[in-house]
Amino acid sequence: MQAVKKFRSYVWFVLGPTIQAVKNFRSYVWFVLGPTIIILIIDVFFLSFSIYQSIYQLFCENSIYQILYEKSVVAIILYVLAILAIIWQFINVLVTYLKPLVKREKRGCQLKDIIENDERNIPNRNINVDLVLLEKYGYSLNEKLCVLENSKVSKILEQNERSINLSDVEDRQKKTKEYIKQYRCILLKFLNYKWHDVKHNGGNFINDEKIRFLSELYEDRGNLYWKVTKGNYYNGYLTNVIFNKFIGDPDSIYPPFNSTNTVIRCLGDSVFSDHIGVSTILLTEDNIFIYCLQHGKAAQFPNKYMPSGSGSLDYCELHENEDLHSLIVRGAERELYEETSLGQLFKKGKNRETIKIETTILSFYRDLERAGKPEFCCVSRINKNIEFIKSELIKEEKEIANIEYVDCNDEGKWNKIYPQASLSLKMNYKALQEFLKRKVK
Repeated sequence: MQAVKKFRSYVWFVLGPTIQAVKNFRSYVWFVLGPTIIILIIDVFFLSFSIYQSIYQLFCENSIYQILYEKSVVAIILYVLAILAIIWQFINVLVTYLKPLVKREKRGCQLKDIIENDERNIPNRNINVDLVLLEKYGYSLNEKLCVLENSKVSKILEQNERSINLSDVEDRQKKTKEYIKQYRCILLKFLNYKWHDVKHNGGNFINDEKIRFLSELYEDRGNLYWKVTKGNYYNGYLTNVIFNKFIGDPDSIYPPFNSTNTVIRCLGDSVFSDHIGVSTILLTEDNIFIYCLQHGKAAQFPNKYMPSGSGSLDYCELHENEDLHSLIVRGAERELYEETSLGQLFKKGKNRETIKIETTILSFYRDLERAGKPEFCCVSRINKNIEFIKSELIKEEKEIANIEYVDCNDEGKWNKIYPQASLSLKMNYKALQEFLKRKVK
C-alpha cells in the first residue's frame, strides 16, 4: 500500500503540472469561446430541424411534382439556397473559432518582433507614449532601452521611509476581457501558438493568477496608495507580451492592439493586463553579481541572460494590510530562491544563522515593448563571498540552463553578455551601478 502511494505521488509530481496546464488552457478557451460555442450549438439545432422538415415534406407528405406544381420553382430554389447559406455560415464560423485550438501552426512559424530591439530611438520604433505619463506622473523616457522610468517611485521604495498602501479593488478585468473577447479570432491563434511551442520544448504554460496594477501611484490625505487587482497569466500574454510581436511564416498575423497603432497610457486607462514583474540581482560581499542563462524551453525569454531571480507576483502573495515595499521584496526573494538553491540552503540548520540576505528595491519602470508592463528591479545582498556561492549555489533545472558570475567593475565582460541580456537584466545592472555609486558617496 505504501509503495502504491509513493508511486501515485511520484506520477503526480511528474504529470501534475502538465495536467494543471491542460485544465487551465481548456478553462480559458471556454471563457473566450463559451458564448460562441453555445450559439453554434443553437444554430446546429435549428439547421438540423430545418433540414429534417424539408426532407419530411419532400418524401413523406408530398411528391416533388406536387410541390413544384403548387409552388413556383423560384421559391424552391431560394429555399434551397437559404439552407446552403446557413450550412456554409456554420462551417465558416466553426473553422474560424475552433480550428486554431486543434491545429498546430505549420512548421517554421515563429513569433517575431514587429520592430527589432536595436539602438534606434522610440519614434523610429513607432511606439507612442501618452504625454500625460511624462507631465503628470513623473515618468522619463529612456530611448535606448525603450522604457519609461519613474525616479520618484524608485526613490520612495529604495529609501522606504513612506509606505505605499495597496488598495485591492474588485475590478474583474472588465476592459481586458472585453478586448480579448472582441478580438478572440486573432488572439486565440497567439495563445495556440504559445501553447504548442512551450509543450514542444517540454515546458508548461499555466494560467496562474497574478497581481496587476489598476492605477498609477497617487496621494490621498497625505498617504500614498496604489490600486491593485487580480489578473492572470494568459490575459497578460495576450495583451502585454505579444504587443510587439507577430506570427510570421507562412502568414503574418498581428495582434489588434500593437506597437504600431496603440498609445501607451497610464495604468488606470490601460486595456492591457499589466501584471507586476519583479527581478533581483544577487550581490556578494566582494561585489560579484550573479546572473542566469535562461533555458531554451522557458516560456519567457528563452536563451537569454536573466537576473538571479525574475518573474511576476502571484495573487496569493497579496496579504491584507500589506504595503507595496514588503510585497515586492518578498516576491523578488521568492523568485531568487526558486531559481537558485538559496531556498534549500536556508533549510539547513547550520546556514540559518550564518546566511543573511538584504533586499533593496532600486527602480521602477514600464517596458514599452510589452505595452508598458510595470517592472521592479532589486538587489539582494548576501553576506558571503563568491567562493561560497560557487560551492553551494546550483541552478533550478526547469528554467535555468546555467548560473554565471561577473564583477561589478568588469565592464569588458558585461559588454560581451550585453547583446544576449534580457531587458530586465540590463535594467537591473543599470540600477545596481547607480546604487553602488550612491553608496560610495
